[in-house]
Amino acid sequence: MAKKQKKSTKLSVWEQLRFRYKLLILNEKTLEEVFHIELSRGRAVLFFGAAVIVVFALMSLFILYTPVKHFLPGASDISVRSRLTDEVLRVDSLARQVYFQDLQIKTMKKIIDGGIPIDSVPKKNKISPEKWKELADTKSARELKFIEDYENGDNFMPTTKNIDKKIIKSSVFFVSPLSVGVVEKSGNGVSIACKEGQRVSAAAAGAATFTAFSEGNGYTIAIQHNDGFLTIYKNLAKIYKNTGEKISAGEAIGEVGAICASKSKTVSPKLLFELWQNGNPVNPLEKIVF
Repeated sequence: MAKKQKKSTKLSVWEQLRFRYKLLILNEKTLEEVFHIELSRGRAVLFFGAAVIVVFALMSLFILYTPVKHFLPGASDISVRSRLTDEVLRVDSLARQVYFQDLQIKTMKKIIDGGIPIDSVPKKNKISPEKWKELADTKSARELKFIEDYENGDNFMPTTKNIDKKIIKSSVFFVSPLSVGVVEKSGNGVSIACKEGQRVSAAAAGAATFTAFSEGNGYTIAIQHNDGFLTIYKNLAKIYKNTGEKISAGEAIGEVGAICASKSKTVSPKLLFELWQNGNPVNPLEKIVF
């Protein structure tokens, strides 16, 4: 009797696995059948097992044939690590370059706004900055003798003896930013008389590194050139270039307007032009024929 009960129990489990369930989806308004699915417990287990095997196979192929495998321990080779090291060094160098460029832009902004004071000296001496520059540029007899001995000795390269010193000092050729008749020395640069609406052109090829507007100087644009030269154009009513744009020599960069005119109506508008090299002011009259 016990064996018969046990056999009937096994049959009931088998019947449960084969028993089919039906899932119906009906339209709420019309009660019409929209979708149905029939599935037994046995088929559900088979489908689930097959789905797991397929997903596992796809994940294995994805890991083996894509760069994801390099994240697994022991899968990457030394070339990948070498490339990663190079990229890290490159990113670090770019970060340092951006840092130094940011410092340069902040320094130029302070120079344009007048925030950097002239190197001070004790009040007792009362030596002007021009006198300090003259003393710094003046070479002593001992220094001149050393330069002469060095140039005449074996350590001096003979290939540079016949080269023009002006060409060695600078290879940048500057042109006048305006067609003018009156040029006056003003501060670190020159003041150029002009007409309202007259266009201002770049003195040499370069790239715009700074643009700004202030009540006292109107629009200002700075252009970086080769050999450490920087030209600054102040008192503009309009500017045509944005920071980072490349500019050709003689290309229009802005125009002079009423904003740069003096309060007195008898005074014509003026363009304030400055020339710098490696952070030091250069007299434009020595470099440009106006």
